Amino acid sequence: MNGIISKLKFLSGFTRIISMIMGSVSASLYAFTIMYAISTLVRYSFWTLIMLGLALMAIPFRIARRAGAFLISFALVFNTALPLYIPFTKMLIYSEGEGAETPIIFGNVINMAKEPLRIGYIGLEYPGGYVGPLPVYSSVYIVPAAKFLQQNLTIYYDVCGHQFYTNISKESITKLCKMGSETTAALCRVDMMVYGLIEYKEGIALHAMPFPKLINVSTFTSNYIEVYTDSDVEYGFYISIVDGYTIKSLRIDGESVGDIGNFFKYKWHWYNLNGKTYNITIPVGTHKIEIELHRDANSAMEPDEIYVYEAQSLLLGYTNAPGLLDEITRVMYIDIIGAALYTSLLLSISAGLAKLLGGVSRIRVIL
Repeated sequence: MNGIISKLKFLSGFTRIISMIMGSVSASLYAFTIMYAISTLVRYSFWTLIMLGLALMAIPFRIARRAGAFLISFALVFNTALPLYIPFTKMLIYSEGEGAETPIIFGNVINMAKEPLRIGYIGLEYPGGYVGPLPVYSSVYIVPAAKFLQQNLTIYYDVCGHQFYTNISKESITKLCKMGSETTAALCRVDMMVYGLIEYKEGIALHAMPFPKLINVSTFTSNYIEVYTDSDVEYGFYISIVDGYTIKSLRIDGESVGDIGNFFKYKWHWYNLNGKTYNITIPVGTHKIEIELHRDANSAMEPDEIYVYEAQSLLLGYTNAPGLLDEITRVMYIDIIGAALYTSLLLSISAGLAKLLGGVSRIRVIL
């Protein structure tokens, strides 16, 4: 009974937290909606508001002068200041010590066909050593712009005994942000392209050299892979598998290539795993490649967790990664309060300017 009561109390507290979060987000959305409505009104009715304000101020009644002064102030202040909302949020986000540094860096992980790579591992080579394997859980990565990323880094896609080069080689990621990459407020986008790799999943890596102009992996499971390719040149199609897999058959355009052992290229060692790579030459044109595999249920397919844990611990020591959560929280908080704060600030300025203009007894219109 006590356990049930404890669970109910926990659920009640959790619901209250969710309600508070949703309330804040709703307030933020309302503020953005109000700002958008005001922006639309001022943009398309600026001169109408000004002329209406002048007309009201020309009327010799205090209430008319005040209304006219507010309309003029409202139009002038919002027309001038609304385009400055983004610099305003940047001013809130960037601390005085950081200057123009970008606190959060994110980007897509893609292959040369610009298809997302959602699973795998990356490695960071820096002047003093190597950090890896760091798991990739989605096609989007996000890191804090710590001092570690200001070094000249080479980023590899570290899978199946291969370290595939990326477009980031001996480069400072923070410098790449300053060199014209897509930047919005506290976020800087730097996409990571992996050269040669087609796709990786559970100890199986498909790669090609040179890379075909068109490639589509329609099916990728631990038992069957189906790939469609189109190339203007002859290229090598590589299949890298850990020893827990065995290739049962390989077909190109429905025809078996025969003994797969004839296409064996080399063996490799990948942390605690061993594996091998096969190379098949694919002629010019459009082709369908089918691979049937057998998976040993008792064999490991991914690097042992101890290697991942050590790499992540080392990265935490270099990047102070917990600061990433602080940065995300801070940016979310500013996004929530930014619109409401800026709108109220502009309304206050408009009210002050309206009082100043309202003190004028009459606006004389000189024709």
